[in-house]
Amino acid sequence: HLKRCIEIKEAVFGQDHWSVAISLNNLARVVGARGNLKEAERLDRRCLAIKTAAHGPDHPSRAVTLNNLAQTCRARGALDEAEKLYRQAVEIWDGVYGDGHPLVATVLNNLGLIVYQRGDKEQAKLLLRRALAIDEAVFGPSHPSVARDQNNLADVLARPESEHDASTDSYEQRRQEAVELLKRSVAIFESFYGENHPHARSVQDNLVRILRDDEYG
Repeated sequence: HLKRCIEIKEAVFGQDHWSVAISLNNLARVVGARGNLKEAERLDRRCLAIKTAAHGPDHPSRAVTLNNLAQTCRARGALDEAEKLYRQAVEIWDGVYGDGHPLVATVLNNLGLIVYQRGDKEQAKLLLRRALAIDEAVFGPSHPSVARDQNNLADVLARPESEHDASTDSYEQRRQEAVELLKRSVAIFESFYGENHPHARSVQDNLVRILRDDEYG
């Protein structure tokens, strides 16, 4: 149905109309969820080209597509490209909404996780702390976005940087901070969704893993 919708819009409005871009984005999300990352990336890049031509390089709708495209690139392992795209999205939303907007926090979360994947743990922690600070300032301390940020930051903090690091006081402090972040994250998710919700269960599993590692490590 989405492909047919695109065909109709292209026939009526032309191939480069903004409404075609909307349908391209929707189709990209569907095919990406089904595992066809190459086709999702192709659709996202076409959507991005249409938005850039229609609105210019600094329009916030373009940042949405940059973030989506970055997610697709990350999923297929193109981490360099994904990081570049996330940074472009942050720059646009920073410029349009200011650096305290929750959309900025969302991309900072994504960027922090990919920077961590690439091995820059210190920068990852800085990015994830910034995301958490933004969401706490916007939503307060008990919002699901805050719980998401706490979980992501805790995951980075709880992983020792080396075998030697795992035996240091510095790591123990980070691990304790991770435990407290996860406890707060679990409480938020359980309050909003119930204790059996996948988000709550996932964070609870992370917490149990860290505590078990401490007990038997």
